[in-house]
Amino acid sequence: AVPLPNLSPKEAAVYSRLGRWLLPEGGPLPGHGGDGKTLAGIDGMMAGLPEGRRWLLAALPMVFEHGTALDHFGAARLTAMPDQEADAYLAAWAHSTSVVRAQLMAAAKALYGFAYFERPEVLAAMQIPPHCSVVR
Repeated sequence: AVPLPNLSPKEAAVYSRLGRWLLPEGGPLPGHGGDGKTLAGIDGMMAGLPEGRRWLLAALPMVFEHGTALDHFGAARLTAMPDQEADAYLAAWAHSTSVVRAQLMAAAKALYGFAYFERPEVLAAMQIPPHCSVVR
C-alpha cells in the first residue's frame, strides 16, 4: 500500500479502475495505470494544487464514478461494476461524440500522461532519458 495523503479512498479507487483500463497491466511497459506508483504520481499532483483549486480536480474521478447514471437511472457505480461492464462503460466515454465527455476523458488521460509516463522505469522502457532538458 502506497500512502496517498491527498486522495480520498474513493478517488484512489476510481483512479485505479480508470488507470487499469487506460494503461492495462501486461503491456510492453512496466506497471500499469492503476498501480500504486501511478496513483502516487496523481496524489503528488494534487499536493501541488493552489488552495481553493483542489475541488476542481476532485470532481473528475466522481464524474466517472457516478456518470453511469447518465446511461440509466440506478446503474452501478464504476467501482462496483464487473470488469466487462466497466470496460464497455469507459469505452463509451472514450468514443463519445459529446464534447463534455470527450473533454473529461482528455483530462483523465492528461493526468495519467503525467503520472505514468514520467515514471523513470517507464521512460527507461521507452528508451527516453529520464531527465531531458533543453540547453539554450
